[in-house]
Amino acid sequence: MPLNAARAQRAIAATTRIEVLHYLLNHPGSTINEIVVGSELAKETVRAALEELEETYVSGTVERGKRRGRHVTFSVDRSTLAQDLGSLSAYLLRSEE
Repeated sequence: MPLNAARAQRAIAATTRIEVLHYLLNHPGSTINEIVVGSELAKETVRAALEELEETYVSGTVERGKRRGRHVTFSVDRSTLAQDLGSLSAYLLRSEE
């Protein structure tokens, strides 16, 4: 499996990571507390999902944003995520004739 397809697969392998990605795609620059309220997930669940997404997307698809007061904000690199998901789709759908 290509590396970028594997990154996408890892990102969407858990419902909580999908929910965090979905929230951040619609609310870029959100803090952990905003993600918790908006996604209705527990704070530790959100924190764990963010840590895993940051590790999975070493290329910077999910990156820490600028400090806003004492809070760190998070955003998703929509373009890289789309490319990785496209690679995963192409890998899954390719014919091995």
